Amino acid sequence: KSEYIRQMSLSSRMIYSDNLLKLDNQILTQNIEINKLQLAEQQSKNQIIYLYLSLVGLFILCLLAFMWHLFITRRKFKKRAQTDFLTGVANRQHSFEQGEQFINHAKQVHQDISVLLFDVDHFKKVNDLLGHESGDNALKVIVAKAGLCLRKNDLLGRIGGEEFLVILRDTDLDTAQEIAERIRLEIAKESIVHNGMKLPLSVSIGVTCSKGEDILDEMIARADKALYKAKNNGRNCVFID
Repeated sequence: KSEYIRQMSLSSRMIYSDNLLKLDNQILTQNIEINKLQLAEQQSKNQIIYLYLSLVGLFILCLLAFMWHLFITRRKFKKRAQTDFLTGVANRQHSFEQGEQFINHAKQVHQDISVLLFDVDHFKKVNDLLGHESGDNALKVIVAKAGLCLRKNDLLGRIGGEEFLVILRDTDLDTAQEIAERIRLEIAKESIVHNGMKLPLSVSIGVTCSKGEDILDEMIARADKALYKAKNNGRNCVFID
């Protein structure tokens, strides 16, 4: 009887141990499943965060690209609004605006500033004999040659059909006259050829320098008087006011 009881007790302990082991295995399995679910949930959250950050990054890139496009477009439109469409130099409005700024600055720092006004000689003859396309080419050549004689901080602008304005910063009258003469000589080397016909190019130039409290209109008026004298003196020459 005692042996039977002992065996029953042993059997019960074994069953209990087996059930306990099964229970532990179930708990472990459940913990593993829970960990898998938590891991899957965390991965899902990470994917959402990654997607969100990707979208934010894409939005920022698109915004920066749009802002850059606006900047470039605005700069292009601004340049077009300030530039003569044919020659690529400053147009009349921009020439006058920049000229006023240059003169005001020259007053503040007590520097000389000079103005050249030049006009293409017999330009109507070029258009009439060779055509307007040749006339346009002549203006482009003249601008290119004049530009070779100027510094980066000088201004060259087209203010009329064949009339150009040059503003020379920190330049006295003698130096301005020398620059004007260089421009005249450079242009006088050129000719326009069309269908076997050749016409020489030349310009007449009027020069003036700042006098006290000048404004741009006054300086241009004086340069224009000097230019008129150059025209009456046979053209292809430089006169100073």
